[in-house]
Amino acid sequence: MKRRTAGANYKPRAKRLLAVCAVLAVAAFGLSACGGGGGGGSSGGAPAPGNTLPPSSTLAQQCAPTNQLAPAGSRNASLDTEKRWLRSYMDEAYLWFDEVPTVDPTLPPYSNVGGARVGYLTFNDHIEAAEGQLVTAFADFARQGVTDLVLDLRYNGGGFLYIASQASYMIAGGARTSGRVFERLRFNRKRVADNNDPANALPFFALTSGRAHSGIGANQPLPQLNLAHVFILTTGGSCSASESIINGLRGIGVTVHLIGATTCGKPFGSVAKDNCGISYFPIEFQGTNDAGFGDFADGFAPTCAVADDLTRPLGDPSEGMLATALAYRATGACPAQDIVRRQAAHEVGHLVRSPLRENKFR
Repeated sequence: MKRRTAGANYKPRAKRLLAVCAVLAVAAFGLSACGGGGGGGSSGGAPAPGNTLPPSSTLAQQCAPTNQLAPAGSRNASLDTEKRWLRSYMDEAYLWFDEVPTVDPTLPPYSNVGGARVGYLTFNDHIEAAEGQLVTAFADFARQGVTDLVLDLRYNGGGFLYIASQASYMIAGGARTSGRVFERLRFNRKRVADNNDPANALPFFALTSGRAHSGIGANQPLPQLNLAHVFILTTGGSCSASESIINGLRGIGVTVHLIGATTCGKPFGSVAKDNCGISYFPIEFQGTNDAGFGDFADGFAPTCAVADDLTRPLGDPSEGMLATALAYRATGACPAQDIVRRQAAHEVGHLVRSPLRENKFR
C-alpha cells in the first residue's frame, strides 16, 4: 500500500485498499445464499467475542509456495496464512484498527445460490505472479462445479495481455476459443510487417507460460469452466488488459454482463523500447477482438449501473456491486433505482499503483 497524505476522505478508501491488498493479485471466494450477508464477514470492525486474533508474530514469514516475492525459505505455508498475518498485523498497527471488517478465512468456500454454484474472483493485477494464482482459483472452481462466475475487475488497471488471454480461456473453455483470436494488434500503416505478423494475432492461450515469477511450470493445460456468460464488476479503474477480457470474450459470442460503472476506455497498448538507460512506451497499437471490434475509447458501459460500496469487504454477498450482480443473475433485471442511488452515495474506491500498471503490454 502506498503512503498517502491523510485527508477528510482518506479513511474509508484506506479501509477498502486494506481489503484489496490482503488478497494480493487474485482471490477466489464462493458465495453464500443470494441476498444474505452472513458468511461473508461482519460489517463491524472489532473481532467478535471469542474470535480473538492471534499475534501477527506467530504467523510472520509463513508464505504461500506461489509467492515469488517471498524468500524461498519462507514459502512453506499458504496464501491463507499470509492473509491471516495481515489481518492480525492491521489489528495491531492500523490507525483505525477497530473499523476493519472481520472475515473468517475458514468459512466453506462454496455454497449454492438458487440451486447453482457461483464463484467469485477478485483479480487486481495482470502481472506474472497472478498466473499461478489464477490457475489455482479456476482449477478449484472447476473441481467445485461452478456454473456461474462473478469476476471482480473493479481495481484492475491492466498489465500483460497473455494473462488476460489465459483468464478468458479459463472462463470460456477450449471449444469456444479454438481457432479464435483473443486480440489482434493493429499498428500504424507504416508498420506493414507488424500488421501482417501472425504473432500479433494473440490466441486464447490454453497452456501456462512458465515465466520466471508465474509460480507455475510451463506448458500445463489450463483449467476450463466452459461458460457461455460471465458477470464482471467494473469501475473507471478497470482498464486496458481488463477491458481486453471483456472485448475478447464478446468477440467469440460469450455474453458479458457488466455491473458497476463504465470502464476507463483504453484499447491501446505499448511495447517498451530502451534507449540510453530509459524505457519509452509510446502508444503503438490498438487491440481488436475476433469480430474486428476495438473502438471502446469511451469505455464499456455497464449493464447495471451501481457505485463501489466501501462499507463492506470484497466478496461479501451484500456488498453493493456483488449484490447487484447476484440480483441481476437471479432476475435478469437491474435492482430498483433506490438501491443504485444509495450505493452511489459512497466514495469511489481505487487501488493506488504505478501508471505502468494501468496499461497493457505485449
